Amino acid sequence: MNLSNLRIGTKLVSLIIGVLLVIFIVLSLVITHKSSKTLQTEAYKTLYNVAKRHANRIIPAFNQGFALLETLRETIQNSIDNNSLREDELTNFVRTAFDEANWSDYCFLYLPHAVFKDSPSKVIPKPIDVEHPIPEGFYLALEDTDVFHVGGIISLSLQESAKIFNGPNIKEVLRTNKDMLSEPMPIHIAGKDVTSVIATVPIRNKQKQAIGFISLAIDLTKMRQEVIMDKTSSVYPGDIIAVLSSTGRVAAFPDTNMIGKPLIEVNPGPLTETILKAAKEHREGVFPYMNIRHQESFIGLVNFRVWRDIDQFWSVFIVAPKDAIFKPKDELARLVMVTAFFSLIIAGICVAFLANKIISRRLSAVLEGLVTFFRFLNHEKVSLKLLKVQSNDELGQMVGVINANIQKIQQSLEEDQQAVSQSVSTAKIIESGDLSARITQIPANPQLKELKNVLNTMLDTLEHKVGRNMDTINAVFEAYKKFDFTAKIPEAKGAVEITINMLGQDIREMLSASYAFAKELSSQSEILKESMQTLSQSSVEQSNSLEGTAQQIAQITASMQNTSARTTEITKQVQEIKNIIAIIQDIANQTNLLALNAAIEAARAGEHGRGFAVVADEVRKLAERTGKSLGEIEANTNSLVQSMNEIVSNIQGQASGIEAVNETVEQLEVVVQKNAQIAQDTDQITQKVNDIAKEIFDDVNKKKF
Repeated sequence: MNLSNLRIGTKLVSLIIGVLLVIFIVLSLVITHKSSKTLQTEAYKTLYNVAKRHANRIIPAFNQGFALLETLRETIQNSIDNNSLREDELTNFVRTAFDEANWSDYCFLYLPHAVFKDSPSKVIPKPIDVEHPIPEGFYLALEDTDVFHVGGIISLSLQESAKIFNGPNIKEVLRTNKDMLSEPMPIHIAGKDVTSVIATVPIRNKQKQAIGFISLAIDLTKMRQEVIMDKTSSVYPGDIIAVLSSTGRVAAFPDTNMIGKPLIEVNPGPLTETILKAAKEHREGVFPYMNIRHQESFIGLVNFRVWRDIDQFWSVFIVAPKDAIFKPKDELARLVMVTAFFSLIIAGICVAFLANKIISRRLSAVLEGLVTFFRFLNHEKVSLKLLKVQSNDELGQMVGVINANIQKIQQSLEEDQQAVSQSVSTAKIIESGDLSARITQIPANPQLKELKNVLNTMLDTLEHKVGRNMDTINAVFEAYKKFDFTAKIPEAKGAVEITINMLGQDIREMLSASYAFAKELSSQSEILKESMQTLSQSSVEQSNSLEGTAQQIAQITASMQNTSARTTEITKQVQEIKNIIAIIQDIANQTNLLALNAAIEAARAGEHGRGFAVVADEVRKLAERTGKSLGEIEANTNSLVQSMNEIVSNIQGQASGIEAVNETVEQLEVVVQKNAQIAQDTDQITQKVNDIAKEIFDDVNKKKF
């Protein structure tokens, strides 16, 4: 499962539950560890105290027995020393004292007969030879059938107690002349098998020599029943209380079959050796142990001295399995786990509820508000509302910050929108041609501010480079398209505006020049036309005259022979006229070509008409050349007239050359006719030039300047 896809509330609940789980686990481990330590410490104290308490219950049995024996011995020895000891009194005294012993079920006494006051023999009693059976004397064997109540004392015969009187422990007491406590042993007496330890003290004469003894059999079976098997003394399930003798033998144990056996045989192992060593060294405390069931255990060991005059230390121990000791820890661990489990469930439910109420819902509201705000930022039509501040915690402060930023961004967006709206309006104004418009609304966005500054700078540059209003510029261009070159841009400041005004001024000046040239060309064309008409008329008249002259010459053929020389002259002049006509023809051709070029240039010029200057100049030159040629024609014609006059004069004088003149006149008539035709053609060319000049003039007049 991808945690990144989980909601924050779920993550928070999972995190808190995880943290709580870790806390509970750590807490459980700590509690378990601490409880283990505490239970172990308390177990040490408990085991030691229980062992101590049981030792305190067992010690009185030994102290009472030895104290009773001490009392009996002191009394008996005093009576012996005072020679006042009587058998019957001794028997009663011992019976009465023995009946007070709560843990002793048998009592044994031996004294030689000589110690009694009524003894016939007054020989001083000698020490008993332990190498031989005890000699005859006063034997007393008593059994207390009810050790915990007064009464129940019965006497036993010597045969029933012979093994006690001749037992090794009795001999050891008599040999060492010291108080002694035997090892736990089974005793068969009076037909019964009992397990006891025998406390024996020697009875001494004045020389402090052992002459007898008195013993008490402390019943270990009763001790086991009253102390070891007392269930009220149990502190742990499966615990075992036992008593060890000074030699490490089991003196009291729940299993009677173990009594009297060495503990190392009952439960062999290194831990048992450690316990025996500690008991031997009189060390007390709690030690690790492996019980006879092979369970890890702890053993509480307490040592006690059986009697102040006996250098023997017995031990009481209690063995408790580890499982039983630490069972509360396990129960506590289970309780902690169960508590942690339900606590986690309750905490999870509470955290989930609180996370949903305090975090998830509020975060969902924040998310919804942010989504709405982002939709607003994406220019979707949404109703933008501020988030509701439900508390003043971190989320509330975050919502407050978001609201403040929403308001700020909304205000900034409104400012930006106003700036953009003004930019659009400005763009439309600029689109309409007004380059003086500027963006004055200041946006909140730094990039928009930079864009506004760049656009304004660009508009400043455009206004400086182009002009203030494109419509005005366009209007001037439209006027120029319509050949109205009077339009100009008022108060021109932009480079384009100034250039347009300068261009208009140049066009107007060019058109004025063209107009003047066209007007002059038209005027000269009219003059040329009139001249050519006059020339044509003159040619016609001359032709007519020549016809008449031809007729007259025909009549005066005879007289014209005198004018042959003049006729030759006229022939030459006519040849010159032909040359002039050729020149006029060239001029006509050039004029025609120029007219064609002028037409082409006029078509190309369009509204500008710059080519008219060149065409007008060429036409002017052509007109001058045509005028010059015509002048020459006129001069030649005049010369011809003069020559003809001279011919006439000569003809009148030279009748002989009339035939030649007639022929010449006929030739002249042909030439004149040709000249008339040339004049007519020239008149037509002149008419065309005049038409071109009018067209140019009309075209110039169409343009306003």
